Amino acid sequence: MKKRMIPLLISVFIGIIYGSIQFDWLIGIFYGILIAYPIVLTMINIYYLFHSKLFLESRINDLIIIFLGSVYGCCYSLVDNITFYDYTTTLYNSEIHTPIYTKALLTVIVLLAIGYIGYFVLTYIPLSKMSPIIIVLSISLMYIGVYENILWIIQFF
Repeated sequence: MKKRMIPLLISVFIGIIYGSIQFDWLIGIFYGILIAYPIVLTMINIYYLFHSKLFLESRINDLIIIFLGSVYGCCYSLVDNITFYDYTTTLYNSEIHTPIYTKALLTVIVLLAIGYIGYFVLTYIPLSKMSPIIIVLSISLMYIGVYENILWIIQFF
């Protein structure tokens, strides 16, 4: 069994225990993947913070977190009844306007991609092989992505 599967198995196990107490074991598996897995990943990130020798596993963990964060964000927008209508459109019942102006969505996606490019350059290219200007540029690109994520969180909640 690969070490990368251990957090998922721990999460599913926690979900099955919780589900068997509260609901059904199938709902428990769903609970474990959606709720417990991010908590287990957070604990693993804290572990990697103090053990920098495990950098390769940390990068894989980061990729899982980036993917799951995107999936969970899309799922949240579906569950919370967020539509892709601007504020000039009249909505009915519990529908919510889009958090981002629809004509500016391409700009938001490009800024997010720029942030991820900066992250991947710093993570996957050894610093000894890069010039200092590339390192500084990648850090500034990551800051753009971080600022956009902060604004996205404020808009969503």
